[in-house]
Amino acid sequence: METVEYQKGTMREVADIVTSGAEEDEQVKKLLADGFKQYSVAEEGSCRLAEKAIAKALANSTVPVEEIDTVLFGSESFWDVDQTYSKQTFPLEHQLFRANIYNALELNGLGNANLMGYWANGCANIGLALQTASALIQTERSKSVLVVYIDRHPAHETRIIHKGITVASDICLALILAGNVGKGPELSLVVPYSDLSLMRVRERDSLEKYLVNYARSTKKAVDHFLEESKRSLADFSELLTPNFTMDYMRLQYSSVRSCVDMLNMDSKAEIAHATSADPFVTLRNMRVPHGGNGDVERLVMLMGPFMWAFVLLTYKGDE
Repeated sequence: METVEYQKGTMREVADIVTSGAEEDEQVKKLLADGFKQYSVAEEGSCRLAEKAIAKALANSTVPVEEIDTVLFGSESFWDVDQTYSKQTFPLEHQLFRANIYNALELNGLGNANLMGYWANGCANIGLALQTASALIQTERSKSVLVVYIDRHPAHETRIIHKGITVASDICLALILAGNVGKGPELSLVVPYSDLSLMRVRERDSLEKYLVNYARSTKKAVDHFLEESKRSLADFSELLTPNFTMDYMRLQYSSVRSCVDMLNMDSKAEIAHATSADPFVTLRNMRVPHGGNGDVERLVMLMGPFMWAFVLLTYKGDE
């Protein structure tokens, strides 16, 4: 993983969120007490964020732009009809996305890269994109791959999510995976896990019942990762996860209690929750391990509504 960069919007204080009553007032107080301080609001369109994030990633990468022959672009913000790039009005919002991301890529010298879209895995989106990117490089279908993920929150909706479990932010994340040895960690393994039966629980029952069932499935997802990776949780000192309140995370890991002590959500004070981007913003801002005779591994866990993705990163020790 050669480069991780992100582009935020304008930072606003969680304490200044305008609430609609006593219940939301209490939710804001709870979020502040849990360490949420700011969130990002992008006044500009999604693909403007992408243009800037991509430029940052290219500027801080040793990979020549001409070697990036594939771009994996994802988002869940199909409501965002940003027309700042396009002179035409398209009948479907995702077509606007397509036209605008083309422009963002071309402006960054990536006009000849193959563009692939991904969106179906919620907050686990980037994990599945990294798995695809790794496979493309290993099979020599691509030299290097750029992964771009954007999400913006509808301006007319509250930023407080699900009764105060987190605050929504606008952000664009750009990652470059290099085919040759780069300056970042090695993407050792990506292990996805799905439980689509949760979709029926969420549609037919209460949020509370869904969360309880989700916690049980989280245990299955963790066990699946440990089996696939041939590791134990004791092999890791921390677990980089999306930015939610600790009460919510304790519920999710109620069947894997040791995970609670490993949680690293250090980016939540800066950006709150930005879907797939959270753990990678934490990773970007962390001190990179150096030196030593052994390898250092870091574990990133992405959690979607019905899916999980575990990303194992290895920092190579000195020869």
